[in-house]
Amino acid sequence: SSSNGLGSKIDNLTIRNSEYGVSIYGSDPVLNNLRVENADLVAIDIFDFASPRINNLIIEGGGQDVPLNTNWRKGIGLSVGSFSSPIVDGALINNLVTRGVNYWGNSGGIISNLQVSNISGATTSIAAGIWIEDSLPLIMNSNVTRSDNGIYVRDITQGWNTRPTFTNIVVEDSQYRGVMVEQYN
Repeated sequence: SSSNGLGSKIDNLTIRNSEYGVSIYGSDPVLNNLRVENADLVAIDIFDFASPRINNLIIEGGGQDVPLNTNWRKGIGLSVGSFSSPIVDGALINNLVTRGVNYWGNSGGIISNLQVSNISGATTSIAAGIWIEDSLPLIMNSNVTRSDNGIYVRDITQGWNTRPTFTNIVVEDSQYRGVMVEQYN
């Protein structure tokens, strides 16, 4: 069952010390003023053709409480996959292990006014402020600071488009790479 098209809305919610914060699949809710603190695996997980609208999102901490080699998918802020296309306006993502924003699976959408910082410490995957794999989002008016890798774009799946668009983006103080673009096969 899905709430797609039913006008679902969440305002002023704080989630603390969870495994997952919010999972959205095949739906289009509106989330305003959402704060997720210390989600072990994924703070906001969006997949299966989901198209939420998210305004004023804060994600603080995540992944540090999970043992090192148990799961690569830990300490992820906003994960967008499987043909999803959120619209996100205003997001502050800080102090995660693996990814601030994690795009995969032929997804798109628009993210604006994003601030990502302190993404570092992953041992079983590549840590990045913004990770784009086989997707085509528009990300604008955003900053990525103090992450192992600032922006990492990877094209893996033949026949899918990997064509992100970045406008007015600042990447600073990356430990390894500011921006990396690769075809992986």
